[in-house]
Amino acid sequence: MHDLKSSPYVFNTNAGTFDNRSEIVNTNDTLYTNDYTVDSNEIKVLSSNHLKVISQSKEIKSIEVYNILGKRLMTYNTIDSKQ
Repeated sequence: MHDLKSSPYVFNTNAGTFDNRSEIVNTNDTLYTNDYTVDSNEIKVLSSNHLKVISQSKEIKSIEVYNILGKRLMTYNTIDSKQ
């Protein structure tokens, strides 16, 4: 185990492919939040040629769009609307 907050992790290895050499483990609940839960009927995301997000009751402040690898693609700020 190595705490990445304390210092970078550096290592030496032989040439080759090692698919299971390392893993990242979260050991606390910092990334977990239960402050805001959304009913599955509350928010609708529609897409055809463009993305449309609709909230049934609360105003949307901002939207961040990520790809499947976790890379942020777009950020929409100051929406302040239900759509």
